Amino acid sequence: MALKDYLPRTDANRAMWLTQFASKFPNHVATLEVSADDADFVQKAQEAWQFGMLLQISAQNFAEAVTNWKDALRDTGAKSAPNFTSMISPTIPTDPVFPRLRKIIRRIKTHKNYKKGIGADLGVIGSEPDLNTDNWQPKLKATVTINGVRIAWRRGRAQDINIYVSRDDGKTWQLLSTDAKPPFLDPMPLPAQPQRWKYKAVYRVKDKEVGKESDVVTVVVGME
Repeated sequence: MALKDYLPRTDANRAMWLTQFASKFPNHVATLEVSADDADFVQKAQEAWQFGMLLQISAQNFAEAVTNWKDALRDTGAKSAPNFTSMISPTIPTDPVFPRLRKIIRRIKTHKNYKKGIGADLGVIGSEPDLNTDNWQPKLKATVTINGVRIAWRRGRAQDINIYVSRDDGKTWQLLSTDAKPPFLDPMPLPAQPQRWKYKAVYRVKDKEVGKESDVVTVVVGME
């Protein structure tokens, strides 16, 4: 199952991620043989992005103050106009920040000294995606073959599937198997006399059943 992107989507969350990444990065520069240019870029990128976020907030606050001042000037009278707070700009890297950071991270992940522990420390390992499994429902297709009953199903994003069988026309059910590689072949030998065998299944994630049971499929086995 594919992991979620390690890089957050929103600018504010990226600012927090980059601050953490940049603070940890120097600890691994020597181990991962990071170039001086890349190491310098990471620090400048963090400073520039943080500056950009603060500058945007200041601009928004200034715009609101100007609007309030203009309204007061029109309706009730106003004092002196607001002044924009000046900020000293850090050195701004010429390369786009996050595309180059991704390239740096791809390089360090292929380095011979890279380990998952380093990736976790830097925050460059994606997390497992959130799964809404409430409506997951397997679809089964049962076919009688000379070797037994073949149960076809699709795994999708599930870990595996629990397959249940009833050999008394649905009166009682028992767990037949937990299967991870479809199709599944029922190991029960076919009977000499005709019988109705019914099958149903439910998906599993992290060793727990999730979603809804499949529709029941029925096959007639045995000699007519």
